[in-house]
Amino acid sequence: MILVTGATGTVGSEILRVLSAQGVDVRAVTRDLRKAETNQLPHVSFVQGNLDEPKSIRAMCDGVERAFLLTNSSERAEQQQITFTRVAQVSG
Repeated sequence: MILVTGATGTVGSEILRVLSAQGVDVRAVTRDLRKAETNQLPHVSFVQGNLDEPKSIRAMCDGVERAFLLTNSSERAEQQQITFTRVAQVSG
């Protein structure tokens, strides 16, 4: 399974479409599950997640083999990416 963060944005939505068309199982992460309603695709399951919370990152990484990490351009982006990478490594 591939994890895609930022799944309801412009780039993330396109990645979901491509992976879904290829039959790849995807766990799509969004902060707001209401946004997922317009992005229903085969092989894609949405979960709510928060890249500022290590506990949330651990849950979203459970059972995932690969990840596409996409964060907003914000003052927190670097820390979110570092935290995600560390938690994902520990999660295997």
